[in-house]
Amino acid sequence: MDKETIKTKTIEIFSECFNSEAPDELETPFSEIDAWDSIGNVGFLNRLQEEFNIKFKMQDLVNFTSLFDVVEAISSKL
Repeated sequence: MDKETIKTKTIEIFSECFNSEAPDELETPFSEIDAWDSIGNVGFLNRLQEEFNIKFKMQDLVNFTSLFDVVEAISSKL
């Protein structure tokens, strides 16, 4: 799967989980996204794992600070 498809699907899942548009810049830190919260985060990560048929390690989760990080991690697992 190419990175553009991963990016598109990740943004769609983000929008569904947080009932909010994803930031224009994927590098925007999660801490700067008003809709970001811990409950949404869990749902978001679960949906990503289901969609892409992958499993994140705890270290992956700790390292995620933006959608860019998430897209990169998914790309590395596919």
